[in-house]
Amino acid sequence: MKLNGLIILGAALVLAPLSAEATVSKASLSVAPKAKKDSVAIMKEKAEKGDAVAQNQMGVWYYVGKKVKQDYKVALDWWAKSAKQNNPDGIGNMAMCYQLGNGIKKDSVMAMTLYKSAIKKGNASIIPQHEKIVKNSGSVFSVRLLMDCYQNGIGVKRDLKKVEIYQEVLAKSGDVDAQFALALSCLNSKRSEKAAKYFALAAKKGKKEAIYYQGFLLFNGMGVEQDKAKGLALMTPAAEKNLPAAQYQGGRAYYEGDGVAKDIAK
Repeated sequence: MKLNGLIILGAALVLAPLSAEATVSKASLSVAPKAKKDSVAIMKEKAEKGDAVAQNQMGVWYYVGKKVKQDYKVALDWWAKSAKQNNPDGIGNMAMCYQLGNGIKKDSVMAMTLYKSAIKKGNASIIPQHEKIVKNSGSVFSVRLLMDCYQNGIGVKRDLKKVEIYQEVLAKSGDVDAQFALALSCLNSKRSEKAAKYFALAAKKGKKEAIYYQGFLLFNGMGVEQDKAKGLALMTPAAEKNLPAAQYQGGRAYYEGDGVAKDIAK
């Protein structure tokens, strides 16, 4: 069935404010192995001279309290210096601080930005670490990070199957934007029943685009039992909220008398 070009192909997922509830273990710290052998004095001297690897290692020691007294703020200061030199390990460790609120106020948006920057600059440890976190705890933050990476090819090959797996995790957690994006993906791949399920969930939360699509599927009998009257009734409030696709479909129905009494004026 032709859908009049109204299915949004490859729609971008707009994320709601992020949750940073995940527990990141010490194993998530990015460390250059060769830097571990030096003493604190030698490492600090290197760091003060601008060695980005040494600056990152000093941050690691202060973060975990090894060889020095634990101090998250001092750790973050060292990582910031390392990050200024585009060290991907320093950037990744800064991201962890922003995610967990260690040494600085939690800022999951900044954490997400820094993680992706670190990955782009070559930090290969972040993606497998967060895949492990998702497996162990189902962290919403990590799910979103991984979904974005696989959707946009950040540090990994684009993989829309994995994107959909992560979308469904978010959708099941109640994320309305993920529900809508997953529904669109299913509709575009002709899985109408699953699309109808997630459009309905997003529609319950008032997302006008989802309300429109729920009505559209009902009107056309796609994935659900056809009910033109109910479908048009759902598309009408979306049209009233200035959604062009709903306005068009409503206008067409009244013009043709399709499922409703013909009314040229409407």
